[in-house]
Amino acid sequence: MLSLLLLQPLLLLLVRTEATPTTYKLDLVTSATTTFDGIGAISGGGGETVLLPNYPKPQQTEILDFLLKPNHGASLHILKVEMGGDALSTDGAEPSHMRTEFETPNFHRGYEWFMMKEAKKRNPDIKLYALPWEWPLWVGQNNSTSPYTNLSKPLLYVNEWLRGAEEVHNLTLDYVGIWNENECNPDYVIALRAMLDDSGHKNTKIIAPDQFGTTVPDFLLALENNPSLASAVHAVGFHYPDSNPSIPQTAQKKYRLWASEDDSTVDPPLSAPPTPRPRAQPGGACLARTINQNFVQGNLTATIVWNLVMARYPQLRWDYTGLVAATDPFGGHYEILPPVWAAAHTSQFTAPGWNILNVGNGSGWLELGGTYVSYINDSGGFSIVVEKMDADQSNCERGSRPDERIGVTSVENATFVIPDGIVNDSLVLWVSHFGGSESDEDLFIQNPDVPVVNGEVTLKILPNHVYTLSTLRTAKKGSTIITSMGSFPSTYTDDFETCTLDSIPKFIAPMAGSFECVTSSSERSGIVLRQTTPAKSICDRGDVLPYVIIGDGFRTSYNISIYVLLPKSINTRSGAFVGARTKGPVGANNGASGMDGVFFAVNEVSWWVTLNVSALNEAEEVVASGELPEEAGCEIGKWWELRLIVKDTKGMAFVNGVGVTGEAFEIPDPEEERSTGPVEGDVIDLGPGGYASFGAVGYAEVEFDDLIIWSADGV
Repeated sequence: MLSLLLLQPLLLLLVRTEATPTTYKLDLVTSATTTFDGIGAISGGGGETVLLPNYPKPQQTEILDFLLKPNHGASLHILKVEMGGDALSTDGAEPSHMRTEFETPNFHRGYEWFMMKEAKKRNPDIKLYALPWEWPLWVGQNNSTSPYTNLSKPLLYVNEWLRGAEEVHNLTLDYVGIWNENECNPDYVIALRAMLDDSGHKNTKIIAPDQFGTTVPDFLLALENNPSLASAVHAVGFHYPDSNPSIPQTAQKKYRLWASEDDSTVDPPLSAPPTPRPRAQPGGACLARTINQNFVQGNLTATIVWNLVMARYPQLRWDYTGLVAATDPFGGHYEILPPVWAAAHTSQFTAPGWNILNVGNGSGWLELGGTYVSYINDSGGFSIVVEKMDADQSNCERGSRPDERIGVTSVENATFVIPDGIVNDSLVLWVSHFGGSESDEDLFIQNPDVPVVNGEVTLKILPNHVYTLSTLRTAKKGSTIITSMGSFPSTYTDDFETCTLDSIPKFIAPMAGSFECVTSSSERSGIVLRQTTPAKSICDRGDVLPYVIIGDGFRTSYNISIYVLLPKSINTRSGAFVGARTKGPVGANNGASGMDGVFFAVNEVSWWVTLNVSALNEAEEVVASGELPEEAGCEIGKWWELRLIVKDTKGMAFVNGVGVTGEAFEIPDPEEERSTGPVEGDVIDLGPGGYASFGAVGYAEVEFDDLIIWSADGV
């Protein structure tokens, strides 16, 4: 039996007899047009892409193709990346290229270089956009928590990053931002423009302020009052505008406006962990509505989705908000999420530099609910994207249909009157049924061409459907054979000897600080892992201390061993730790206290056990503590083995094979409820267990080696 999507075009000839069509006239003569800047996504903000470099090569290639390859999947026009700052920037930390003011910058740290090069390999025309989320502490004058105290410092930091992009990676940035969701200092913006011009980056444009939509009226006022600021800014980019930025029409016509971060809708795939997910929303429907309504309602000419790919460990805080879910580097399993095909309805039929017909002359609201947006280019390309999403079938994590618009859409017969010379006899038609289950077989389906009769094309537009009509015949729906879900090994070891210098070891996900493979500084030969961030960065996401997670988020029984080397200059408030059952919100802010679990820490004289990573710094709320036993032979400058065993409600800790806790200490039942704390008003149950973890107490330059993780036999 033919699906509804395939049968629909066969009904087109009957449309006029079923009901009187609503006519929408496209006016290319009198209509002013607006330049389209593209559809994009963000790799960053933060740690969202960390596992993708560890994926098996065939699956890694497929994932990148679905995201970045033209006429295959999301086919993105813009890739926005984080300029790492060694600090938590949402669900993890990305490394800085310049940790101190006078170090030689290192342009091999992190994975955003890899992402940008893979994007350019697939699409040389893709636009690249970089934005700092956090800053190393030195950027703030005299340890200030503002990067603007001495403008020469952030200018140096950004200029060096751009230099490394060009000289080392042959990458030219099209856009650069100011400071993610933080103060946008006008003097800095003006100085940044001058620096870009003077250092050979005249074609790199500034997007500002990269703040939430509520701040934009004030920024627009600043532009009006400061001509130098206005001339420095290419586009006013703001976050989660709700397709209705409350900007006067005069400002909408005067300034180029972007949704420089949008969507963030939680849309877990079938393979997601089976814990309650009350935040799950129909992600494809949300994005389909958002892209169209961003222009119709707010004159926004670019929509950039957070985030590109969820290639990190789940069970943290903002799970499954990406275009692709890739949480299984062990087996290579991944899932293409519905927002890929929502983006494709626009991205595969347009390109930056096309023109959008303005509202009332080729774009606008449908009379029975929904929107349509028309695009043209100078080469005769023409596309119309139509969405008719019910409000309750296209809920977004952030953003809703304006109250004055139709919430429940109705079937509508629509006739689009196309000017002469645009289309000859037919248009291609691609259709998706979003909302509800959003099954792949209903998404981005090519239908038979739609005839153009006397310059008119008529469609029967169904609720919760998206339609693209176009002269372009290059669109494709990529396909793949999905592998079964893998799992973290029951016994896992890593001596870091195969780790590339200056990089993150496989399967390791930094939550804060920075961890890099280096040549050992001690008598131990070979490669070790070092915590390299010298001080807490200028950041706002609740960093507590540098640490990483690895493994299985539901494992409850652990026997973890790792060797640590404390630096000789260490003070008694710093040290190292190993943890088990680590899970929850990464940062200690916005009502959250940071990750909980079981954590065993040492410094040069003492040991202690806590149940929350935030408590490690001050050795507060300890479960057990004491002095290091003399028989453990703990000498500064020597390697120590830390071991933590947890099973059921008991735990034990060892240093160099010597039990420091005496009898087993009591810990919470691993089956009791674990939650994220509030996220956009919701508290999410995470289920039992958690990840293995280790890190530095304080920002000490601790080295780590010979990690072993296996299940505990007993305590």
